[in-house]
Amino acid sequence: MKNILTRDLNAISNLQVVDVRTPEEFQEGHLPNATNLPVESLISGNHQSLDKATPLLIYCESGARSQIACQILDQQGYQTYNLLGGYTAWLAHNSKR
Repeated sequence: MKNILTRDLNAISNLQVVDVRTPEEFQEGHLPNATNLPVESLISGNHQSLDKATPLLIYCESGARSQIACQILDQQGYQTYNLLGGYTAWLAHNSKR
């Protein structure tokens, strides 16, 4: 797992974007092209839809759940980036543009 700031996202290309929040949180808003895969489903082993050949950008609301998700996925052989500050930081960064 590598931590990444919102401002540095453009430096990495070809990422699978995974939102580990609840479906309700996801419906309220999410990063472009994100797939919703709640952290609870990752804990139960539901990650087969993810491509191990493509790095994953994992995020939640603030960064806590995404850190857990990154640890789980790292153990399964995925390359993960944890979005520091989560969706909240992404919203704040993009509202300044």
